[in-house]
Amino acid sequence: MNTPEDQSPFPSESEVARIAALEDPAARNRQITEAYWKLSTEVERRLEGRANWCTFATWASQQAGVTIRHEDLSNALRERLHASWKIRGVDAILIGVLEESGLDLLQAVVDAVSALGPLRRSGDAVGRGNRKVFAEIGLQFSRWLAMCPDVRDPSDREMAAFSESLASGPPPDGQDLLKQAFANYRAAARAANETDKAQFMLLADLQIGCHEQTRLQPEIQAALDGLLLEPGDLVDFLMSSLGPHQGRLAKAVNKVWPFEESPLERVAKMLAEDVREVERVLVTENLMSLWLPPGEVVQLGRDLTRPFPEALQNLTNPDLLALVEKFCPAVNSEAGSGVRDWADFNQRMRFIAELFRAYWDDERLFTSPSTAVVASQT
Repeated sequence: MNTPEDQSPFPSESEVARIAALEDPAARNRQITEAYWKLSTEVERRLEGRANWCTFATWASQQAGVTIRHEDLSNALRERLHASWKIRGVDAILIGVLEESGLDLLQAVVDAVSALGPLRRSGDAVGRGNRKVFAEIGLQFSRWLAMCPDVRDPSDREMAAFSESLASGPPPDGQDLLKQAFANYRAAARAANETDKAQFMLLADLQIGCHEQTRLQPEIQAALDGLLLEPGDLVDFLMSSLGPHQGRLAKAVNKVWPFEESPLERVAKMLAEDVREVERVLVTENLMSLWLPPGEVVQLGRDLTRPFPEALQNLTNPDLLALVEKFCPAVNSEAGSGVRDWADFNQRMRFIAELFRAYWDDERLFTSPSTAVVASQT
């Protein structure tokens, strides 16, 4: 027999808490992503206001899952290294000797990276952030939808009851921005025209975005710092892995690399240099990309090229203008939206402001993430 909670189109507060409490980061991420999508579609159904914060959170969470499941990145690292070595001309004789001796050199290197932990460290930090934001903001969306069944026109009493449990003050500890955001969602529901509605929606989305990004600063910094891989550590690990093959390696390598250092050390250093660069590029690309349906890849380091929708081309809402001007040097242009340092809060918010604004009316963002995953793998 189905309970009322089972029949709800969006996760309840207890369901949000249950998901956030899951210990398996990958399983938790999948359920968080699905929950964001349900919250997003329910908010849009009630407000008819196009993309809300949960809409973008769905796809950010979907992307976070790739980093959280760092075994996916390990497989990608092996493929990248294989291609890199072919391009850089690692000697075929050496590869042949290694294979004849029973060593899978590519796997030995991937195992070394896994053992030293850069992929795991970044994945763990992203997983903590994924849970942290959902447990707070996902919960507030669920509360709001439950407490204000008529979100087109919730009463002052309903809004006051919702807001009184939110902590006063600015983030990271206060939740004033969340209070303001949900008040602006109500203003969007009451708006007299499409332009006013769009600008109230964008204002609410960005207020939640500012709160979220302030709260996430430690996890974002940790995810980026986790990429650091000390070359000396990798050389030592590789030398211990290649040690049993040293005699055959020496014979093969001496034919083509007449260096003073031992053939084993030379090979380990060469591999470490290549691995460190490929690993850094791979994980940075993952952290600095956002996949949106039906298959668009948005590079966070590049300026957005998508034009703003008509309702958001010229911002007139004074509160929205004041917020956007904090981060965007050219309020009515996508120029300068690309991010050089994702750990920098202002740069992140500049990109997020442009992203939310440019994609506000894209109905494809409401695609089910489970459907999008299947489509991207075919």
